[in-house]
Amino acid sequence: MSDVIKTRKLNNDQGVDLSKLDETQAAAVTSQAEKVILRAPAGSGKTTSIINAVVQYRYENLNDRICAITYTRAARAEMESRLQEYGVYDVEVTTIHVWARNLLQDFSIKYDFKIKILEEAQIKAILKDIIAEYSRQTRVRSINEGVVYSFVTGNKNMEVSDRYRSTLMALERRYIMYKRMNGLYDFTDYPLYLYDVLTYYNETIDNIDALFIDEFQDVDTTQFKIFEKVNCKKKFAVGDPWQSIFVFRGADGEVFEKASDFEEYKLKYNYRSYQEIIDYAATVYTRLLPAVELDQEVYISMVMSKEPSGINCTRGDGGHVYVINPYGRCVCFFKDRVDRFDDNTAIQDLFSRKPMILCRTNKQVAAVGAIGYFECSTVHQAKGLEYDNVVVIDTTINSLESLNVAYVAITRAKNRVLVINWSQFEVFLNKYQDLLTK
Repeated sequence: MSDVIKTRKLNNDQGVDLSKLDETQAAAVTSQAEKVILRAPAGSGKTTSIINAVVQYRYENLNDRICAITYTRAARAEMESRLQEYGVYDVEVTTIHVWARNLLQDFSIKYDFKIKILEEAQIKAILKDIIAEYSRQTRVRSINEGVVYSFVTGNKNMEVSDRYRSTLMALERRYIMYKRMNGLYDFTDYPLYLYDVLTYYNETIDNIDALFIDEFQDVDTTQFKIFEKVNCKKKFAVGDPWQSIFVFRGADGEVFEKASDFEEYKLKYNYRSYQEIIDYAATVYTRLLPAVELDQEVYISMVMSKEPSGINCTRGDGGHVYVINPYGRCVCFFKDRVDRFDDNTAIQDLFSRKPMILCRTNKQVAAVGAIGYFECSTVHQAKGLEYDNVVVIDTTINSLESLNVAYVAITRAKNRVLVINWSQFEVFLNKYQDLLTK
């Protein structure tokens, strides 16, 4: 570990090896506070922190019931695997929806009610009526029922026009209203269903002793209320508000502020990227945030300088950040230098290294794949991953969520990152196709 890390050596006869954690990680992991929240910026060891927190709690409380909540099946599998490496096999690691469904089953037995979830055919029948009524009122035609079904059941990142997306959102609002007015739930509603049951029966969740919550920035309002109804000895949450990119799925952007009674820690080291990349990503965020809050449209490439981020990268200096703005101005950040450069130089440097290209839309991903280059993904699909070199497709930033997406995209890079808009990128994509695909 880099000598920039000052590890706090604690007297600890069992549990995790604190010498492998930095000072803040060790303090959070060993905190005896009932409620702990850990702000974990990109690349700061979020997963390591929560895994060690679970392991430490298990060693200190051998007979306690522990539940760890994740938000994807892949994250659940990774956490289970990492815990088993420490010899911990008896922690319930589950996704939020599975956890809610299981608790619902317990309460249905206790209070003798039947869990009723809309089946696919029922959902489609409801949507068919909603679409017909909407078409009569608005005279909007050619609404694909299958696309609407996919959208309302979770596929919010589909590639459609802005106008069609507005139609889908309007239909979803009507569908949700229909469910609420008729006391109906579908498989996306398990947490809401659970919360309604808890409220109706004036119940709390008392079957666990410790609750660990990963990706806290993705928690929605209902889920946060459920966590408040958990009576346990320990609550430990970890996340990063700057990486909240699922607001379109209902994530509560103010969830960190709501957790005001938690003892808070913030990680201050980055183990993934060179310093230039993290400093630039943080500068983009802080420089553009005021404009976003005023509902102005901005771009990543409007930021052509950087300032210290306050986060220490253990790899030190040595990364390259290339920025090409829509007007053709090109700069490169490397160590303490800011150089003007020829755009061909940046493109060839990145393309020769087979970068991961991070786009905002599936349509852009498909366009890159059409030339035979498949190291390409949307930013949302790349969340939680890292790559040696990254091309970030610049786009309009007009909301806090889109600013978070920009920050997530930049911080996927370990060594080099290039920011360029789509129209400029298409030109270079055709020009350097041989370089990419050889």
